[in-house]
Amino acid sequence: DGYCGLDGSVDHYYTKEGDDYKYNAVPPTGSWEGKFALSEAIKNKELYSISQEEERIYVDGGYYIKKENRGYEKQGRINYTTFEAEEFNWNDNKYKCKTSIVKDPETGAPVTDEDGIIVTIDTWQDNNNELAKNGYYIYVHKKSTADSTLIYKVKLLYIEFNDGIWKTDLASLYKLPEGFSTADLYVKNGQKIVELSENEITLDNDPADNSIYYKTDSWLYPSTSPLFRIPDLLADPDSKWHLYSDWEYPIFMETMAKKIAKVSNDPHTVYEKLAVTVNYKYSGNNNLKFIFTDKSVDEVLDVCGLNNPDISKYVHLTNLEYSKNS
Repeated sequence: DGYCGLDGSVDHYYTKEGDDYKYNAVPPTGSWEGKFALSEAIKNKELYSISQEEERIYVDGGYYIKKENRGYEKQGRINYTTFEAEEFNWNDNKYKCKTSIVKDPETGAPVTDEDGIIVTIDTWQDNNNELAKNGYYIYVHKKSTADSTLIYKVKLLYIEFNDGIWKTDLASLYKLPEGFSTADLYVKNGQKIVELSENEITLDNDPADNSIYYKTDSWLYPSTSPLFRIPDLLADPDSKWHLYSDWEYPIFMETMAKKIAKVSNDPHTVYEKLAVTVNYKYSGNNNLKFIFTDKSVDEVLDVCGLNNPDISKYVHLTNLEYSKNS
């Protein structure tokens, strides 16, 4: 039976609006108008305080960022895949299909066919003219489209050579070292990261210009825990890659949202509360005031020393009866 108020030490509070926390400043409550306004604002709401009002917080199972209005907006979580670069020297492991003249093993002279034409053979050789051996290779074939745009056809292959002989091709082969894991290998394609497999993919850039990456783990962000091992790349669900930094992926502070208890200021009877309500509503009307009492008009005049018979010439009093149960 009184104003619904707050402890004097509370200068602001939060209310839930959907998934977000709205910031509310406590208005001045030095007058009955201020007390009544605050009471109306909070009487049917749950009020919260946040123990640590950091820029990024984790509270009640949700991640929130402080906005310009000082409220907190809930953030969705993204499952990032983490990648680390594999040490791989593209140039040292590069093989090209080269045409060689077949020579007589005894004389070293070029071998000719029955028509006298020198016999040649196409073999895959590295930069030191060493023949390619069986193993896993990254196949990269550079092509030009109709509008002269360069594209790269790429796939991961296990190739068996016959003394360096495979199919004749203008592509480049990059041999993966023995023991090199071929599972979960990825390369950059512009702003995305794509998996290498035996299925051919088309890249907008030469994979040899970047590292090879392998998938290591996943990480849900926002998070209250830092990454155990800092990755070279993160990839979002759309495969867009991102460089990790503490500045771009700051950790969220664990905090608490507690309900604020409301207090009753100077308990009033129902009549007094109604008087405050009515007079607040008509506060702009200086010619109309309401008095709520259990006394009659004559008793009020007598108490106020206004029992002059001529008082009705100056003030018009009307006795309105109020029933609490009506």
